[in-house]
Amino acid sequence: MDVVSRRKSHAEDQKMTRSFSLWMFFLLLLTFALFWYTAFHLHTEHSKARARLRKTAELIFRSPTHHYETKDFQFPEYTNEEYGFQNLTMIHNENEIQDHEQGHKKHAFNQMVSDRIGYQTRPLADHRSELCKNHNFEAEGRTSVIICFYNEALSTLLRTISTVFKRTSPQYLKEVIIVDDGSDEEYAHRIESFVEENYLKEKLHMLRSDKQLGLIKARMFGARHATGDVLVFLDSHCEVSEGWIEPLLFAINSSRTTVVSPVVDVISSDTFEYTPSDLMRGGFNWGLHFTWEALPPNIQIGYHAYATPTISGGLFAVDREFFFSLGGYDEGMQEWGGENLELSFRTWMCGGQMRIAPCSRVGHVFRRRRPYGFGSNASLHNAVRLAKVWLDEYVVHFKKVQKMYNSVEPGDVSDRVALRKKLKCKNFKWYLTEVYPEIEIPGERSSSIQYNFQRKPVEIIAKGQIKVAGLSICLSSESKKGSPLMAGDCTPTLESWTFTGTGEIRLGKNLCLDASSASSPRMMKCEGSGGMQKWNFISTSAKEKTDRGGTVSGRLYCAAAGLCLSVNQDGDSFEAILRICHKPSVQNFTITR
Repeated sequence: MDVVSRRKSHAEDQKMTRSFSLWMFFLLLLTFALFWYTAFHLHTEHSKARARLRKTAELIFRSPTHHYETKDFQFPEYTNEEYGFQNLTMIHNENEIQDHEQGHKKHAFNQMVSDRIGYQTRPLADHRSELCKNHNFEAEGRTSVIICFYNEALSTLLRTISTVFKRTSPQYLKEVIIVDDGSDEEYAHRIESFVEENYLKEKLHMLRSDKQLGLIKARMFGARHATGDVLVFLDSHCEVSEGWIEPLLFAINSSRTTVVSPVVDVISSDTFEYTPSDLMRGGFNWGLHFTWEALPPNIQIGYHAYATPTISGGLFAVDREFFFSLGGYDEGMQEWGGENLELSFRTWMCGGQMRIAPCSRVGHVFRRRRPYGFGSNASLHNAVRLAKVWLDEYVVHFKKVQKMYNSVEPGDVSDRVALRKKLKCKNFKWYLTEVYPEIEIPGERSSSIQYNFQRKPVEIIAKGQIKVAGLSICLSSESKKGSPLMAGDCTPTLESWTFTGTGEIRLGKNLCLDASSASSPRMMKCEGSGGMQKWNFISTSAKEKTDRGGTVSGRLYCAAAGLCLSVNQDGDSFEAILRICHKPSVQNFTITR
């Protein structure tokens, strides 16, 4: 190759080298720019996330008594001024009738009203005594709140979770463990999204069983994953009140062998009205059913937790190490029912104590039936299992009540018998003598249990005939349980009704107008618990008020049913039925002397 050619080739090589170097330079520059942009973006997002968490924590924990409007509560038509609060429960169209029926069928409570209330914590009156409100509980410990559910309505479940986050000081709340006991639907994503948006997701732990374990085993599943000093078990349809956790921890701090329950207030399964419970204690009968009873005279109520022979079982707190050393729940039991008595007997007989904290209140939806479960034999199976392990010679009294005792197979109880021996537990005679001396022992002693709960005298608002306003048509019925409500011509001999301050419409002393029937109200024994026997006269004008003569006028509305009483003409006769509240001419009634 000549000199000219070599020089030309060398020049081309140099040119290619420069081009390659320039290309590499731009590639490195681009890589650096992308790296810088990504790092800056991640840092910004991380800072924003931390800021959101700080803001959330501030909203939740620095102002524990503040209740803000819930985002999901967007039902202006249910809060108009025409009917006031009653409209929250009112059915407005045929579709809502179906929703009302399906909610009750699926969950055994009024899901429609719960959904209208919303997912977030609602304001509740503080029903604690002044002594409780003013006492500074010097509590210690970090709690694991365990909530198990199976096919729960989303609104009740999320509201339960919301109240725990909202009304529990962060210094006492280590984690909230949610156990999905094999529900048919997938809940995890919705729960996690709700908590992430409104509270601190880091404190939420979701567990799910592939199959339904039953409440007892599901609670043990959650407890084994808990890391807090204290376990707090709640049902999935509760609402905790202000200052609920401190008295529970205070009782356990005083003695780590204490199992303590809050005062369980009543949330109506029909209307979700929150009603405070009187201070009572738990007992049982020889059918091994839990009972509530009045406090004996020797119990002085202050702010300390008081002793109780048993607890209702759904809601309680216990030291985690003590709970497991005591044997946890008996996992040979099925679903739920009887586990509260078994835990109560075992705690007392094996060195612990059961107590109720008067300064801690938690609302609970009490349902009239089980919407699901393992069948009616679960409670009997559990009771027989309990009797075999703990009642000793007193099992004869249970056998006399429960005739099917010998036909029930409770499973292998040898591990529970061994546990009792290992813990060196006292006998059941000691329990009956030292813990529950008030209970009757057939053939040995009579009962000194007090069931005479203080009841307020009946307040009579109005008394007389109930007449359709503007017409000579009056309501009547036979004075017999189950009799239908009828409508016909007003005569002086028709029955006299009594409208009470608790919303009862009474016929005589013991029968009340009841809306439980699908369409036609009937006369049923007065329960004194509201629900389908609670009625309101809703004024349709400012003039319709209770006058001094005892006259009440308006639409006769049952909030539990969501419907108004109406008179329908069928040929020459009339019938009294429940209808959607939109026909004033046949839905206006007057009760007058």
